[in-house]
Amino acid sequence: MPENKKEDLRVQRTKEFIRKTFEEMICEMDYEQISIKELVQHAKLCRQFIPRNCRSQKYYFKTTQEKIICYTLESLSDI
Repeated sequence: MPENKKEDLRVQRTKEFIRKTFEEMICEMDYEQISIKELVQHAKLCRQFIPRNCRSQKYYFKTTQEKIICYTLESLSDI
């Protein structure tokens, strides 16, 4: 996607919903059990609404880890 073109708001919301659903799923099941297909089913989304550049479960796992690390570091800096 070109840098100067903004992403459609619907696509942004769908991606955010997928990320949040992944965070819920990682608390409920093992990482190996999560596939994009499972993620879509758990989010109750139609496959056709998934953005073409929907990432792999590795991407969502990494971003979730980064989010947890940032939150932890922020919490520690307040002590």
